Order: sequence, then C-alpha cells, then structure tokens
Amino acid sequence: MKKILLSLIGLFVLLSVAYAQNVKQQGNTYYFADKLIVQFKTSQMTDFNDKAQLTENLSKKLSQYGIKEITKISETKDVKSAAAEKLSRMFVIQFEKEIDPIYVAGKLSKLKEIEFAEPYYLYEIVYTPNDPSLSSQYAITKIKADLAWDVSKGDTNVVIGIVDTGVDWNHPDLAANIWGNKNEIPNNGVDDDNNGFVDDIRGWDFGGLDGTADNDPMEDRPDHGTLCAGCASAVTDNGIGIAGVGFNCKVMAIKTSRDDVRNNDGRALISYGYQGILYGVDNGCSVINCSWGGSNYSIYAQTVIEYAVEHNVLVVAAMGNENVELANYPARYDGVFSVAASTSGDKRSSFSNYGYDVDVTAPGTSVMSTWMDDTYSTASGTSLSSPITAGLCGLVKSVFPNYTAKQIGEQVRTNCDDIDALNPIYAKKLGKGRINAYASLTNTDSKSIRLESVEYIEDGDGAFEPDETIQIKAHFVNYLNPINAVSINLTCSSQYVTVENGSFSTSSIGTLEIFDNSSSLFSIKVLNTVPQNTNVVLMLIYSDGASYNDFQAISITLNPTYITQNINNIGLTVTNKGTFAYDNYPTNTKGKGFYVNDGETLLFEGGLIYGTAEDKVVDGVRGDDGETQNGNFQNVTPVTVNAPGEVADGEAVVVFNDNIAGTNKVGIETKLISYQFADEPYDNSVILRYIFKNTSGTEITNFYAGLFFDWDIDANSSATNYALYDENYRCAVLYDSSVSDYIAVGVASTWGEDRFYAIQNDGNDGGIKIYDGFTKAEKWMALTTGLTKTSAGPQDISSVNSAGPFVIAADSTLEVSFIIATGQGMDAVKQSFAAARAKYLSLPTDVDDETVNQPIVFSLAQNYPNPFNPTTNIKYSIPETGFVTLKIYDIMGREVSTLVSKQMNAGNYEVSFNASKLSSGVYVYSLKAGNKIISKKMMMIK
Repeated sequence: MKKILLSLIGLFVLLSVAYAQNVKQQGNTYYFADKLIVQFKTSQMTDFNDKAQLTENLSKKLSQYGIKEITKISETKDVKSAAAEKLSRMFVIQFEKEIDPIYVAGKLSKLKEIEFAEPYYLYEIVYTPNDPSLSSQYAITKIKADLAWDVSKGDTNVVIGIVDTGVDWNHPDLAANIWGNKNEIPNNGVDDDNNGFVDDIRGWDFGGLDGTADNDPMEDRPDHGTLCAGCASAVTDNGIGIAGVGFNCKVMAIKTSRDDVRNNDGRALISYGYQGILYGVDNGCSVINCSWGGSNYSIYAQTVIEYAVEHNVLVVAAMGNENVELANYPARYDGVFSVAASTSGDKRSSFSNYGYDVDVTAPGTSVMSTWMDDTYSTASGTSLSSPITAGLCGLVKSVFPNYTAKQIGEQVRTNCDDIDALNPIYAKKLGKGRINAYASLTNTDSKSIRLESVEYIEDGDGAFEPDETIQIKAHFVNYLNPINAVSINLTCSSQYVTVENGSFSTSSIGTLEIFDNSSSLFSIKVLNTVPQNTNVVLMLIYSDGASYNDFQAISITLNPTYITQNINNIGLTVTNKGTFAYDNYPTNTKGKGFYVNDGETLLFEGGLIYGTAEDKVVDGVRGDDGETQNGNFQNVTPVTVNAPGEVADGEAVVVFNDNIAGTNKVGIETKLISYQFADEPYDNSVILRYIFKNTSGTEITNFYAGLFFDWDIDANSSATNYALYDENYRCAVLYDSSVSDYIAVGVASTWGEDRFYAIQNDGNDGGIKIYDGFTKAEKWMALTTGLTKTSAGPQDISSVNSAGPFVIAADSTLEVSFIIATGQGMDAVKQSFAAARAKYLSLPTDVDDETVNQPIVFSLAQNYPNPFNPTTNIKYSIPETGFVTLKIYDIMGREVSTLVSKQMNAGNYEVSFNASKLSSGVYVYSLKAGNKIISKKMMMIK
C-alpha cells in the first residue's frame, strides 16, 4: 500500500512550524538547529537503544550545553574495517533546545575526549521539472546504451542503491527490478537476517513522516526518488513506459528524507543520506546513487564514503544545478564518482555545475523517467545524469565482476566521448567527457593512472608565500591495465607560478600498482606578484606515448590571508584582518589556533579591539549575532613571517586600517609586529606590538586598545577554565582550575597600568554574555572598565586585556604592546611573562624612543645619566594646568616609586630619582597628565 498523501491543512501548518523550529539555513547550506554529530576519541558504552553512557567526568563537561541525549548515528555490518572503527565512535547529540550548531561544534571539538564535532547537515535534491511535452529518451541512444545491451543486459545480482526520498516500488515499470531481501521473512516483526532492521524486505525508510523509521521506503509524496530509480534501472524490454540503463540490475529503495523536514520551497531535504549509504553497502549494493548535495564538508560523510570504498561499493553523485564551479558534496568527496549534466547535443546543460572535480558528464536535460503514483514525468538536472551513470556502472560491474569500486568508475571514465570541442570554455571541467556505455563494456584495454595523494615540501609554515619554492611529491595508482611506460608532466597556466621541474617518467606499471615521483620531485616557484588568496590549478598530463592520454588537476591556494608563526614553543596563527587563531570563524579550519609544543589549540578566537566611544568601536572579532565576525579591518599589507626577523628569531608583520568600519571608523592605520625568540627563557612567549597611526587628520582622544580572546584551556574541559588577574605580576592568568600544573596562559600589556575584563561566556556570573553575540557596547565596557571584573569561571571563559585612555595627535603614532606567555602551571607562566616583559624593554623603539609622539609642549625627556647609579634626573613639560603623575615601574609593571602625584601648572619641570634601594635592571618611568601618557626606559647598574 502507498502511504496516504498528507492533505489536512492543519497538519501542513504543523509541518511548517516544525521546519522553522528544527532547521537552520545559511546560503544553500541546511542543518538541524538542535543536533550535532560528534566523534569521540575512544569507544563509548551504549545501552539497548544505542544511547551513549558517558563517564561522569565527560557528562559534566557536556552538561553546560543542555544536552538531551547522545545516540549512535549509524551501525555497520563490518565492525573491523578502518572506516567502521571511526564510525563506531560517531554519535548524534540531541540538544534540549536550539543552539548555534557551528559555534557549539567548534567548542566541543576542543574537548580532549572529542575528535571532531560538526553540524548535522541536510541536503537538497537537485532537479527541475519540465513540460511533459518535451519527453524523450534520447539519452539511451546518446550514450549507446542500446548497443551496450547487446553485450550485457546487466546481472540481477548487481544492486543499485537509490539513496533518496523513497521509491514508488510497485510502479509497473519498476516493480520487477526492485531488490528483495531474501533473508528476511516478511512482516513477522523479527530481524531475521540480523542486519539491525526489522522486516526490511525491499529496503528501508530512515525518516518516515516525522523522523520515525519504518520498513516501507515508498515516497511520502511525489518528490524525487522514483525519478532517479527509473533512470538507473527501470524495467526494460517490457513493452511499457521507459527503459532504464541498468536493464536487469536491481534497485534497492533507501528512503532518507522525512516528510516534515523541507526547504522553504517545500522540497524534501535529505536528512539521513549517509546512514542510507551505509545501509546500501551492508546489504549488497554494488553501486549507490546520490542525486542530492550541498556545499558543506562533513568528516562523518567522508568516513561513510571511505567505508563504501573499503567494501568495493561505488558511490555516484550529482554535481548540482547552480551553474557554478563550486564544490558540491557528496560529489567532491574522495572516492565518489561525480557527474555533470549535458544536453542531447553534448553541450553542458545550462544549469549544471562544472569544474576539475567532475569525473564524467551524462544526459541531464529533459530526461523522461518514472514518477510517483505509477506515472511518468520529464525533468532536468544532474539528478538525472547521476542515476543514468549509476545504471551504466551497474552494467560494468556485470561485465567486470572482479573490479573494485574505483576500477568500475575508471572503466566508465576512461571510455567517455570527448566533448571539450563542443564546450571550449569548459574544457577539462566536464570530466573525461560524456559517458559511452558501449565502449565501457567492450574496451578491455583501458588504462588509468590517478593521483592519490600529494606532499608539499615548503618552509614549514603551511603557507605558499610569494618568492617561495615548493617541491611536490605525488603518489599515484594504476587502476586498470598494465602500462609499459608513462610520462607525467606538471603544468600551470597561472602567471603567478613558474614550474621549475615538471617532468617525471617511469617504466612499466602493473595493475593496482602504487608509485611516486620521488626520483624527480615536481618543483614550482611562487612569484612575488601573487595577490592574496590566489587559487591556481596545477595540471598533471599523463601519456604512454601511444593511445593513452589523460589529465588530472590539483588546486592550491597561494599567498593566503593567514600564516602560523611557530618559531619557539608557541604556535600562533596571525591573519590579515586583525584576528588570531583562525581565518574562518566559527568553522575554524583555516589556521592552527594558539598552541604550545605542538599540542592542541588553546584558543577558539582572538583579535584586536579599539575605540574612542561606545559608538566608535572597531574590531574583527565576533559580532552581535555571535555567528560571524565583524570584519572592520581592511588589509593594507598582507601578513608575512620573517625568520629570522630584524630583531627577533621570528617576526610576523601585518598592516591594516579601519576604512571599512563604516560609522564606527576612528581613522587609524595599524601595524602589528609579532615577535618570537627561540632562546630560553623567552621561548614560551609572543610579544604583540601594535603601532597605531592617526590618519584621521585631527587629534584622537580617549583612545583605548585591547585584545579579546575566547580561551579553551582544555586539560579537562572548557567548563573548568578560569580567568583571574594577578596583582603582583600585573597580568591576566588563564588556566584549567581542575589541574594545577596544566599549560596556563598569561596576557597583559607590556608596561604601566593594565586593564582586564574577565568574561564567563554564558554570562551567569553577572558579567558580559557572549554566547549570544558580543555587541559594540559590551566591547567598549570591557575595554574601559579597568580592573572591575577580574575573575571568571570555572566555566567556558574569555578575556579582554586593554590599555588607555590615550591621545594621538594628527599624523602621529601610538604604540601599545601586549605579551602572551605560557607555562606548565601558574608559577611557570608568571616566570615566562616576567622574562618576556624584560625582553620587550630591550626592543628598539621609534624616533626619540617615545611611546607616544606628542606635541613638543607635552614631553618627557630621556633621563640623564643613563645608565645611572644610584641617581638620575628626569625632565618633563606640561602644556596646561592639571593633575600630573610621574611613576617608576619595574620590568613586571609593578609600581616601585611615585615621583610626582599632584595638581601642577603648565611649565617645564625636572625631578631627581634615587634608586639606591633598588636592584640593577631596566625600569620604566611614565608621565601622565590628563589623558595623555608618555613612557620611557632607563637602566640602573650597581
């Protein structure tokens, strides 16, 4: 019996509300708003309902997120394969209410017990219905399927899985080809074959109407899956309807949608696609078709594909219908056979995506196929091209039964008809060409060498920078027939790359033999004219000098907008936009964060904030919604790392301004120099030196500058992180409160009065809450309130260290510097901080060694004599009457003497300082009048 179509208006309203409550959308990416997928680093105990039974410690760590239950996402028949082992540690977390999945996934990924966390993605089906009057089955003759059937009509033991919205399995043109589970006794309520699914006699429905699975994979309503099933293997030569390419190959109906989860256009979203793939693999499919996709990458999904490859099941997927050169998953996953669409004239279908990731092209414009309720329909889309190709792969498996999944794909790919001449602007972007069924079944001399992996040998920072030479070690596999000799040449048409060595050749290569080019590494030079984030294609050309010619593309990004600086024990990613850790918050995949001794990152997000008022705050960190960064900084000079630098063993340098900050613009150009020293005791710190240039044309007053960091000091969990301000060392200390000697972090400005605001991210301590965003008003408060909120935690915490207020004259500069130091435990981090502060004082400064270049009427002269023992004189000038302080600080920023603290008239002054009670060393003297500050260094030697 077919499922009854939903028709009650009230029920449709409920479904609409369910969609709004449970699904989020960003661009063309959909995901559940109350679920995540996680992989634990170790196996987890489960109960009879597959719910995780976590340890008390791990449960405590996760409790802050309001988790309802954690359930295993999928089971596999084979539990011993590499992919199966990884899948066994993957679970779905169901939250009690909606969350920000991307942000929370980033946070959970930092826990030491969790390998990764990611949103639970949903996928769109990709087709467009057409006018039935356009019906035609030109595809059969175009791909020479009719000739191929003279060679093989397919093997009934070859099963093609249709992972989709369900299949009208009793359609008269499908019923005879629907797979039946011979090991299951129908409708007895028992899992007879012990595959984990009760009464799955013709497939499985993972979603049902509302997420409740059942054993009937019939479509809930006319959606999509029946269309794909007909293309793949409708019953052929039965005197009715249409012919399916797979002819006698069976169709396994695997429904992976649910009727209450749809996009705004009412189309079903694929909710359980990868669970469906696993079902197909474990229950006998040789080929699986996926006519759906999205732009999001998923580790879980890639692992499922690995499982399919390990079990010699070929997954065929549609490239998508956005008419763009865009990554579409699952089509782009390693191990998936990707298909673009073409017309009856072998032109690229106007809607079809394209690119170097395409394997083949197949008819996809105006294709007639089976439709729900025993009817037929004509549609267009890569949704049709993919199952047509899957049907051909079924035929190839019938003729070459011992071929692996990848060999089946390569037999189809290498026997395509070249259509580049008909599509010149898409040359090499439509795969090897349009599929040819007859050639695929008859050519027993096919050859195919493919690149499997690449190693890049560069200067170690992971970035391909201007003027850098990169060596490339490539690993290859020969999938089909032996080749006596082959030459592989690497070329690049980009004006920003010179190929210094692009030739490699080798003698005979056997079937499935693996080899590499270690005897002649490829080498390229990146030119210094390359713009930021330039994507270039390196093309590999294969040839045996006779009949075999092929190609394969490698895409790389040159001169990226972020670089990881790791000269000493600390690694820190610096970006072009004033942020640290990562360049793509909150996904956090571009960059390495902040880490110590090659350990896990301790930082989720970081960046510069400055301003002069609540409505004049400029920053690059998370904004009001918490889901995106503000991006107020415009890059002027891209970030570079020099090793060695001018004064340090490593220096990262970047320049940006606030020209794109809109009404928040202050008029500042910022130069950041990040110093690292490799020698002890300076090897556990980074000095961040900001030089702010006033480009506004007028004096800037009440200026504050600071650094925001969202920490994950994960000895146990971010839920046990703590932040406090240490008065003696005058620095913020961030640590895990549950472990005394875990890596701790210290942050402060390099001299004088420091400002610090500790944030408990959930806001439950009465302070700022940033889980729901970080507003300009909150940032201003954190910058300016001094030491009023000096602790937070134990919980997930953040911090803001700042300095100010300052005055910057027109066209003048202000230097504000910060130190980040680390150590094994709180005492160690304080010692690292003290050493770094001393090192900072030895760095050369700007003209006349002034921290702030002020008008001559407000000045602080260099002490004389210098060095001194035990007395020295200090001259200064005050431009107007006001309260004046002149204080002395040690290298830790602690006040050791106050020379002046009173109301003074405008004028020139001199004061003597006696340091006989102090030890030798470097000291800082700081003059403050109103909101103006100048500081200088002096040396006491006994």
